[in-house]
Amino acid sequence: MVEIGTRSSKNGTVGAVVALAIPVGIYTVALYLIYVQLTLTRTFDRLHFAQIVGTAVLLALAISLAAIGAPIGGCLMVLMLCALGDRRWLRAQGPPT
Repeated sequence: MVEIGTRSSKNGTVGAVVALAIPVGIYTVALYLIYVQLTLTRTFDRLHFAQIVGTAVLLALAISLAAIGAPIGGCLMVLMLCALGDRRWLRAQGPPT
């Protein structure tokens, strides 16, 4: 909750990072599910599993950094790496055949 005129929040850095990490996690899982549906493979693929695990590790790292008192800018950069990994992964996959 923001107090008017104080430019501060009671949530702090951890609350802000969690509020951003949840949509990034949902986005990554949705992207994977859409890819599986478009390619019609519906099989277990180690590359995609590693992508999801890597994203989960980065999300946990960002939240952990916020919990130990790291600046919010550093935590947001770690979250940004999740989205960059998704874009590089999609570009490498190419269009479904």
